[in-house]
Amino acid sequence: MGKLSDVEEKLVNSIKGLEDLLVEVAKDFISIPTVNPPGSNYVEMVNQIGVWCSRIGLEVEVIDVPDKVVAERSPESQNQPRKIILAYLGAEEKRPHIHFNGHYDVVPATGTWKTSEPFKPVVKDGKIYGRGASDMKGPLASILIALKALAEHKNELDGVASFSAVPDEEIGGEAGAKYLVENKPMLADICVIAEPSGLDSIWDSHKGQAWLEVTVKGKAAHASTPWLGVNAFERASRLVVCLSEEYVKQLPSKRFAKLVPYPDAIPVVTLGGVVKGGGKINIVPDNMSFTVDRRTVPGETFEEAKSEFINALYACADKLGVDRSDLEVKTILAGEPCVLQNGKLKTVFAEAVEDALALKPSFKICQGGLDMRHFISANIPTLTYGGGDPSKAHVADEYAKVSDLLDAAKVYALFAYRMLGKRS
Repeated sequence: MGKLSDVEEKLVNSIKGLEDLLVEVAKDFISIPTVNPPGSNYVEMVNQIGVWCSRIGLEVEVIDVPDKVVAERSPESQNQPRKIILAYLGAEEKRPHIHFNGHYDVVPATGTWKTSEPFKPVVKDGKIYGRGASDMKGPLASILIALKALAEHKNELDGVASFSAVPDEEIGGEAGAKYLVENKPMLADICVIAEPSGLDSIWDSHKGQAWLEVTVKGKAAHASTPWLGVNAFERASRLVVCLSEEYVKQLPSKRFAKLVPYPDAIPVVTLGGVVKGGGKINIVPDNMSFTVDRRTVPGETFEEAKSEFINALYACADKLGVDRSDLEVKTILAGEPCVLQNGKLKTVFAEAVEDALALKPSFKICQGGLDMRHFISANIPTLTYGGGDPSKAHVADEYAKVSDLLDAAKVYALFAYRMLGKRS
């Protein structure tokens, strides 16, 4: 370990004895299949998180997201309820206020699972397996373990440490983290999101998502007389080939005023994640659609990225003789990129990592989108750090090392103690 006072060393060391509890909590959370979409078992999940928060000695508050908000912001929800749980160590109104956040929804358990069933977690060779073990039921357990250790020192603290678990991060967080900060505008002074960055990486920024759907129109006809129709599939295919050559391949070299220095902070795009069209084998298809997943970086905006893509699409259409009126571009998700500008927070947190784990972390950009943007938009300085390997998220046989989850808890506890500890 690094430079720890006697009480800090006692705090960090106390977490070593909580490994069994961390595993129990993580397995409990993973076993609830909060698959999104549509957002299954959210009520059960929030209730169970609340049980653990109460056992630790935290004050619990549950926020019900109104049905109207859910319908507007989570159209794939199929009328499933959305709930946000908040828990406090200390009085909510106290300052300073350090907040820890995570999401409890998980992506569908696709692929072939061999080591475990997705929602029947197992521990093997020091790893906990199951959907959400890394992203991010395991990191939720890390936060609670840190707060349990911190609770033993609550008389030494000024201020409050709090925790929130939110839904819908996997579909943009509009009815989750965004709704939370809208309804708790003075929520906290600082926020740490426990997404699995890896113990040696701190994410101070993340990319945005410009998710679009392009519909290409044609004209239906009997397949025996295709010359009487216009094949939307063929049109779309030619457009995709053109876009691949003249837009997709050129995008990473785009020059603009980047707000982060990292070499992998480059814009990228994927075409055709979802493809739909046609109706019957013997009908010339009169419509074809494909999705566009454009990742923006700090220094770009959603509107700029969307406009840039549409210009590229129209250029290809003009080149191929496709009428622009036969093209429609719909927005699926507009997630802005973000970057933490607070250098002091970055320094203090990095010191906590180094002192707790004897590990010097690097600052990086997350290649995906995070709820971090909602907190930063609410003027809450936020960074992201968590145990678990980000490459294991969303894959079959997802896992997190138990030791990594425990180490992340040490960092959270030490950081919060340093920020909240009473000054003589």
